[in-house]
Amino acid sequence: MAKLLYLGEIGYRNAGDEVMWDIFKQEARRFIPNELSLLEACRQEYAHISGYDIIVLGGGSLLAPSYISLLNKAMELNKSIYIWGSGIDKIAGRAGLDSLLHKKQLPVNFVDPNIVNQLNKIISYSRYTAVRGPLSHRFLQSIGVNTAKVQISGDPAFLLQPGDRAKGLFTQYFDPQEAVVGINWGTANNQIFGGKEDIVEDQLAAAAKLLIHKGYSILLYNVWPEDIPASKRLFNKINRPGKVKLADTVYPYQLMALIQKCRFTINLKLHAAIFSAVMQVPFISLGYRFKMFDFAASISMLPFVIPTDNSAVNLEILRLSQDIERNHTTLVRTLKKEINKYAGRLSAAFFVNSLREELRNGRP
Repeated sequence: MAKLLYLGEIGYRNAGDEVMWDIFKQEARRFIPNELSLLEACRQEYAHISGYDIIVLGGGSLLAPSYISLLNKAMELNKSIYIWGSGIDKIAGRAGLDSLLHKKQLPVNFVDPNIVNQLNKIISYSRYTAVRGPLSHRFLQSIGVNTAKVQISGDPAFLLQPGDRAKGLFTQYFDPQEAVVGINWGTANNQIFGGKEDIVEDQLAAAAKLLIHKGYSILLYNVWPEDIPASKRLFNKINRPGKVKLADTVYPYQLMALIQKCRFTINLKLHAAIFSAVMQVPFISLGYRFKMFDFAASISMLPFVIPTDNSAVNLEILRLSQDIERNHTTLVRTLKKEINKYAGRLSAAFFVNSLREELRNGRP
């Protein structure tokens, strides 16, 4: 019997991070119900890894210095290490994204050589390593990390099943026959491409007004409680009573129920877009950081990402909304096909072929 610690951004009530931990627990109970004596989760500042046998770096943008340092410590303590669908974000930045999209060479030592060295050792030592998207994989390669052992698994939230989650929740906000566009807005404390959330918010409000003029209603929703004030501000800027509603939940499964009934969605936060994809609802992504592009690239949806430093976000939203309406059926099929191609990489490949095999062979 082993003790397993899942590392993730747990405790902030962020729907994406919480649902990935929820999925991990469900899959562990499904595949290795009798092999673990302890299964716990925490974020890096609360992690006391010496008391555990297995350390899993969970889903999220966790290939970052603080978590890399923690995995390095786990390696020095001879703990078993697994990396389960984590990704790159801030350490790549706009310059890293541009280099990948335009196939340019990164500057020498773009990332601290000590971090690169630690990553190489950790990945070589790790029993299983999967990153969530192709841009994370290519970025690791570009900074000098050996990725021969690294799989592209898709985001762990891809393990969610669409189903029919609505159960009447949508009708609390809209008539079932209304054409509704879901909009997720919030804040990254101006740590976005372009650094001007207020301008993007104004452009989003302008786009929403035009969508209402075209006949849509608008549902605003959040994946993190800290985002609610920004959505209320956007609600007031749109100022179309009766045509705009603000959902009062950040619970992931309720959000998915609401998203399922939307014609399409426009999303700032990563897991708002991922929930839309999982529910097979076409989406437009506001590309505020590297991770949005990484996710979109993983399911062939890069053309539907608008960088937040684009000077005409509102016009791009309208253009892409027209593309979605023209190609709606095709896009729904594409989302289903693209997510299905990752089937097993974060479930059977991880829990059965790697983790269960180690545990049943008497390790750690």
